[in-house]
Amino acid sequence: MTQIEDIQKRGATLVFHDTNQWLRGETLVEYVDNVRVRVAVTRCLARAALKQKTPGEAVAGSAIGGGS
Repeated sequence: MTQIEDIQKRGATLVFHDTNQWLRGETLVEYVDNVRVRVAVTRCLARAALKQKTPGEAVAGSAIGGGS
């Protein structure tokens, strides 16, 4: 993110060569905002996934602990 933000702060242009897209000005501001949101959502989903047990965890845990 910091590289894209640096490009935005310098008033430079972000170029995607493979698709020949050039982002600058308000278009670049919107792109940076959208990337920030996507990163925040991805991190939130990752944290939520870490808190959930997978279906096999409870069974494996009880078998390892000697329980049934």
